[in-house]
Amino acid sequence: MSFAHFIGNQHIRDGIQRALKNNSLPHAYIFHGPEGVGKRTLALILAKSLNCLNLKDDCCDRCNSCYKIDNGLHPDVRLLLPGGKVSISIEQMRGEIRRTIYLKPLEGRKRVYIIDEAEKMTAEAANSLLKTLEEPPPNAILILLTTSYFSLLATIRSRCQALRFSSIRKEELKNFLGKKYGYSQEKASYISELSEGSVGIASSMDPQLMVDQQKKMVSLVSQLLNGDNLKEVLEEASRFAREKGEKWELDEMEVKLLNLGGVFRDLMVLSSGGDRNLIIKKGGEEELARLVKKVDKEEALQIVEEIYHTLAALKRNANRKLLAEALFLHINLIARRRRIASK
Repeated sequence: MSFAHFIGNQHIRDGIQRALKNNSLPHAYIFHGPEGVGKRTLALILAKSLNCLNLKDDCCDRCNSCYKIDNGLHPDVRLLLPGGKVSISIEQMRGEIRRTIYLKPLEGRKRVYIIDEAEKMTAEAANSLLKTLEEPPPNAILILLTTSYFSLLATIRSRCQALRFSSIRKEELKNFLGKKYGYSQEKASYISELSEGSVGIASSMDPQLMVDQQKKMVSLVSQLLNGDNLKEVLEEASRFAREKGEKWELDEMEVKLLNLGGVFRDLMVLSSGGDRNLIIKKGGEEELARLVKKVDKEEALQIVEEIYHTLAALKRNANRKLLAEALFLHINLIARRRRIASK
């Protein structure tokens, strides 16, 4: 992908491209904001543009340099990730960055180091990076990617140019999905709503699998809101957390949680008397109408928030079964309290 085809956060894209044209790029950036909004994509576009063999202000996506960067083969472009999804260690920082960053590029015009999930650096790794930032090399640029800007050391933040990425407008995302994947307006709208403005999540979703999951989630919500047997609720949670082996790009439980959140979002719209055009599950109003009596808008909002807390914990590798059990018991408790209050 090139600057011209990058979706969302155009002001950031345009600012970086101007700096590239004017040869005024800083020695280090921090790209921060929600997951899936293009931080890593734009970092790689910049890396390609700095080393492209055909263009100077963008990348051609065709030359050998662009090919190598896209496939993680370029010796001057390094992507540093947390080891074992836990942390970025001092050993990684020394081996991947400190050892080579002051050397001349081997093939390209500039060495580029992209540190993903930079908030996961250990204290030792962060201090090692700080030493590099205090004496920035002329032939290299560092790009830190994070969803948690203030988790980074203040001394690191002060030595980098910070750019805050925001979620992509749903209408823009819907148009992108239609053009790139040929989705119908209905499918593109559905995916853009569920992905909450994240092009990364939206691009990973299979519309038909999502639709199939959505039907199951409506049935599950009915069980959770109507059930009185806690054993059955816990059994549902166990089934929900269990991997079935579908080879999706997104984690299967993440897909289920996104769909579950979508159902409660629809219930929130209906219970507040909102515009029915805002409902994600088009054509499912009758099923939802039967459920809306079981939960009011405040309760539905509380459940949606709890679902997103669960999603965040899932990405931190928390215990899947315990997460599902806690969420399902929480939903069931809200429904039981309402039933008791209405007697």
